[in-house]
Amino acid sequence: MTTNHAARPLTIATRIYDPALAAEIQACLPELPVQVVAEPAESCDWELWLEQVEAAKPDVVLLGLDVFPGSLEAAIARMASWAQTPAIVVAGAATDPQTVLGAIRAGAAEYVYPPATVHLTEALRRLSETRAQQDGPTRRGKIAAFVSAKGGCGATTVACHVAAGLHQHTGQATLLADFDLDNGVVGFLTKTRSGYTVQDAIRNCARLDASYWKALVSEYTPGLDVICSPGDASDAPDDAEAPQAVVEFARSQYDWVVLDLGRGLAQATRKILESIDELFLVTTLDVPALYRCQHMLRALEERGFGRERVKIVVNRISRSAEVTRDEMAQILGVPVSFELPDAGGALAEAYVDGKLLAPSADLSKRLGRMARRIAGIPDAEPRRFSFSWLAKPSENRFKQAALAVRS
Repeated sequence: MTTNHAARPLTIATRIYDPALAAEIQACLPELPVQVVAEPAESCDWELWLEQVEAAKPDVVLLGLDVFPGSLEAAIARMASWAQTPAIVVAGAATDPQTVLGAIRAGAAEYVYPPATVHLTEALRRLSETRAQQDGPTRRGKIAAFVSAKGGCGATTVACHVAAGLHQHTGQATLLADFDLDNGVVGFLTKTRSGYTVQDAIRNCARLDASYWKALVSEYTPGLDVICSPGDASDAPDDAEAPQAVVEFARSQYDWVVLDLGRGLAQATRKILESIDELFLVTTLDVPALYRCQHMLRALEERGFGRERVKIVVNRISRSAEVTRDEMAQILGVPVSFELPDAGGALAEAYVDGKLLAPSADLSKRLGRMARRIAGIPDAEPRRFSFSWLAKPSENRFKQAALAVRS
């Protein structure tokens, strides 16, 4: 599904009590490129209406001069405090310069008066052009997704550190997005606090633009945004294509999009595969994880996701592991791209402190090198890491059990 955000109509909320002006505007709205999202009855309480409009997140709020319970300035200031600030258009029958100037000074973006069809059309055209300029040129960022072969393999930890590394080493705009809708913990690991999640983006994918998106994401560091998972969402969104539409929109806003897909191939995120440039399948050396890894490789191939786009990441390698890289390639049918040491203690301490790993940690250095390779940046220093499992063959029980995975 491809969403044309530039062509998306403006969403609008209205509150006009002047009968003649309200009737004129209501008559012309169906002919304009707008979608009315909040149009209450006259009896609707002002505070309740404000709550409804804030929840609807319209692009434009069209207000009559006669609806304010207080000053115009106070009403507009209230709306300016919302997470997504709408453009305020004030409508009135008066055309004298003092009234018009007063509305603009109060913070209105536009003032319209009869004939409403003419002046509202022009005002909305100008607001649409302003929004398009704010959205800026479309990026075509690269999408890297991380998924665990089974629970506990560490894809989320790898995704968080790689996202931070991509931003650090490239200086480019980066997004870390938690698409593990049922069990996501990116928000916890990064200590990100937001009232919105990726589920909000999925439910409102048809109205995504730069302004709305900024209200959904949180800034981890300047240039690195995070959007969290609800953690308890239904496995399958109503619109099966909505998650992919969100990912494609994110691609247009960032140079790098790092997705945490959780474990396995969830129904809610399978369509996303079509947008992914590289999928990093994270496994450990235990036999159940290797079995699931091999199963996922077959499932991906059946869905047309070529193995050349899959990178195997072996995580939590202990110094005593006794299996070679060639043996791993035999077991899985694809080469191992990245090897990461076991650093459970250091990770636990970092997460208790509410931080990612310190740059001096061995695993942090490995993940930094991984981020540079993904970005195509050559290593500044020679490799100083080695694991016994990469160097020597063995005939131990692990090897026999691991080879049995393929049988």
